[in-house]
Amino acid sequence: MELARTGGNSRELAGTARTWQGSRLRVRQETGKVPFVTDTQVLRLAEVRAVVASGEAEQLRTVARLSIGEVARACGVDQSTVWRWERGTRRPRGEAALLYGQLIDRLRKQVATAPPQQASA
Repeated sequence: MELARTGGNSRELAGTARTWQGSRLRVRQETGKVPFVTDTQVLRLAEVRAVVASGEAEQLRTVARLSIGEVARACGVDQSTVWRWERGTRRPRGEAALLYGQLIDRLRKQVATAPPQQASA
């Protein structure tokens, strides 16, 4: 299969009928075009990957008392995927990474506005 430039912000993949999902390349049935990734999305992916690599994403998840499975369901991926992201063996990609970034942002706000927990005696 060959990718051909069709103009604008999309590419066409001849002879296929698939869609984009996660990091797998698929072509939309109705248009035959691969969705274009904007500069903003690329920058957001870089930001999400930096937060994951720093360990902040895992820390936010644990402070919020969320399981890996809960985060995985929110992002539409398998829990082993989130585990690999947090361990640094895989990088977040595609739509799932952008969803993960949105979740991280909400967790940051939640943690920042949460009342301080009292130490148990």
